[in-house]
Amino acid sequence: MKFLKLSMATLVAASCFVSTAQAHNGEFCVLAKSALHKNHNLQSIRHQLEASGERIIQSENVNGPKLDLLANLSAYSARQGSTTIDTNATLALSYSQTLYDSGLSDARVGQANSNKQLLNLDLTSSSRDTIVEVARGYVNFIKNIQLLSLSRKNLGNINEQLRNIEDKFAASEATQQELSLVKSRVRQAMSDMLRAKAQVLIARVKLLTLTNKKPVGNDSGFMKSLLTNIPRSRSAAIDMARANSIEIDKTGIAIDAAQFEIQAQEAGLGPNVQLSASFGVGKIAANTGAAGRVGLALTLPLYSSGVLESKVREAKAMLAAARARRAYMTELSKQNVSSAYEIARSIKQSLAILPQAIREEEAAISSLEQSLARSFISTADVLLAKNSLFELRKSLVNLRFERYFGNLELLNSVGQLQSVASLHTVGLCK
Repeated sequence: MKFLKLSMATLVAASCFVSTAQAHNGEFCVLAKSALHKNHNLQSIRHQLEASGERIIQSENVNGPKLDLLANLSAYSARQGSTTIDTNATLALSYSQTLYDSGLSDARVGQANSNKQLLNLDLTSSSRDTIVEVARGYVNFIKNIQLLSLSRKNLGNINEQLRNIEDKFAASEATQQELSLVKSRVRQAMSDMLRAKAQVLIARVKLLTLTNKKPVGNDSGFMKSLLTNIPRSRSAAIDMARANSIEIDKTGIAIDAAQFEIQAQEAGLGPNVQLSASFGVGKIAANTGAAGRVGLALTLPLYSSGVLESKVREAKAMLAAARARRAYMTELSKQNVSSAYEIARSIKQSLAILPQAIREEEAAISSLEQSLARSFISTADVLLAKNSLFELRKSLVNLRFERYFGNLELLNSVGQLQSVASLHTVGLCK
């Protein structure tokens, strides 16, 4: 009986570990928002976006007018040993502006805008990765809660079996071997329950570290949406992925950037025209007065040992590489979505089989218990059947959550987990 009390005390402690609050919607959304707020990488990318905006301003105005104030004051001795100090002083305004640069500034503006677009996609990509990590962790947390509940129930059943066999042993209706066998099974069930409890704790700590919030695991709306808000067909999933893929969008921007680089390098082969002007007043030695100057400067590369031409060819090769990368990412996205869709569908089909096996096992155990009551079979046979049932139920929980994970990966592959707004669109946040 001491052994039984210890088992029940452990069971009660495990029961207290997991909250039994009523299921509701919204916990996952709170966790996702908290993780996004905590993610310092997102803040880093936002600062990079601010810097990229400044680079766009610089590129747009690189050929704009420039006005400088030039001032000079100097004092010197005209002859060695002389005590007479002469002074020079000038004050001037200088103006300059590029009138024509063969399209170089336009190319640099295009590249600066492309860089900002890539950073925006990096921001979206980092947000998506954070949301997916929270979602995976949350699904795993709920799975472990259900496995712990199943282990607690199994321990309770085995404890009931122990009480029955102890009563029979006291009445000389069971052997010491049967009693020892049931006690051994209780220890095994307790070990299973403690392992399940540890897995819940680990999953909770991972979410707590990621979000700074302690999860409960009661968001039934999130779990339901994982089963209902998926593409209706593989072709629809592929189309969604093509429209939403961050990786494909990045390759498109990379192609634009490569084209701008070609334009920039070709501009290096063309003429450049600059306007400059200055006006100043001053005193130099005994001369005082004012002076001004206006001029145009033309620069046209005639020969560069093939360096400039080579840069153009390099830029064109990078464009070809960017286009090939886009084709590769498009095909890879199609393969990933197709695979995720088929996995999700196959798991759904498998789920229709296992529950029937569990019902058959339950019926078999009921029959075995009746036979045990009539002493037709041994306790070991019943324990073996109950253990088989427990393993089947664990397999069912694991398979159900494989479906949740599969659907989660499918939603991710079609671009439905990129932001809090997208979570609301697919119903994962309400």
